[in-house]
Amino acid sequence: MKTDNAGTGKCRRGASNMDVDLRRLSELIKIFFKILRAPYGLFRLSICPTADLHCHLFHIVEKRMTNFWERSILKYNSIFGRKPERNKEDKNMEALKAVILAAGKGTRMQSDLPKVVHTIDGKCLVDYVIEAAEGAGAEDICLVVGYKHEEVENTISHKDDVTFVLQEQQLGTGHAVKCAKDFLGKEGHTLILFGDAPLITSATLKQLLEHHIQHKNAVTVLSATIDDPTGYGRIIRSASGEFIKSVEHKDANEEELKSHEINSGMYVFNTWELSQALDKIQPNNAQGEYYLPDTLTILKDKGLRVDAFALESPEDINGVNDQKQLESATEIIRRRKKECTL
Repeated sequence: MKTDNAGTGKCRRGASNMDVDLRRLSELIKIFFKILRAPYGLFRLSICPTADLHCHLFHIVEKRMTNFWERSILKYNSIFGRKPERNKEDKNMEALKAVILAAGKGTRMQSDLPKVVHTIDGKCLVDYVIEAAEGAGAEDICLVVGYKHEEVENTISHKDDVTFVLQEQQLGTGHAVKCAKDFLGKEGHTLILFGDAPLITSATLKQLLEHHIQHKNAVTVLSATIDDPTGYGRIIRSASGEFIKSVEHKDANEEELKSHEINSGMYVFNTWELSQALDKIQPNNAQGEYYLPDTLTILKDKGLRVDAFALESPEDINGVNDQKQLESATEIIRRRKKECTL
């Protein structure tokens, strides 16, 4: 497991000429692609039958070159003991970590493969989630693995910023996050995500984080309203719209089941408060499992602010539990690529 190498000295190094040159070149690369992007957008609107293909290829080239350059800067910073520069808008934000739950077998996939290593266009499901977390600013990422964990770890071995924690018994989402407690630490904020939700985007996670910080919440759950909420945990609000609690479908009463606002299972927590709340959850439910949503009630009873950030569209939180949902997610991702969503 990786350790926090943050220094405790008060001396702050000034930027070297090399630092300045690297940042300037990085900005020039971004400007270069912005200039090229406009004609490619017009080209895509043309009648050329290969317009979509060329637009997609352009997107791939841009992303790979940008990622290569960013990795080069990170490597330089690592060699010379420097922390990566944050964007101006991120400088006042606390450190962000992400815990991605990826221990399940995925029986309904009708495959011996761990669910999160099934692929869409050559990339495994959990890779999409990792990239979204990185894009939202997560500096450290932990994958909680279980079923065929060696296969999952080997599949994600190309990611240098990922730590793996083994959940030997699957005793619920709360238990899974508790397995990663040593990774959490005590500072900043922590995203909780699912490895089988490849449609989540960095833009959505940034909105969630911004809402969380702006309202000074101890925890914010990502939610959405859907037509058929059967099987999902429900968000229960007061008549005035204030968050009351989240309740699992199997534990909800008749009135609570009328709510169509669902708990996506994705959260951003104040890390210290999450660490404290994990010790208090108990398996007092129909499944005999440790539910992460129970931490919401624990923190609310503590007098802390708990809230739900509702998405306008539920597309981003759709998970993959069977082959049909995998096909649906594939269609959405391919549509996004065709739209050249950057």
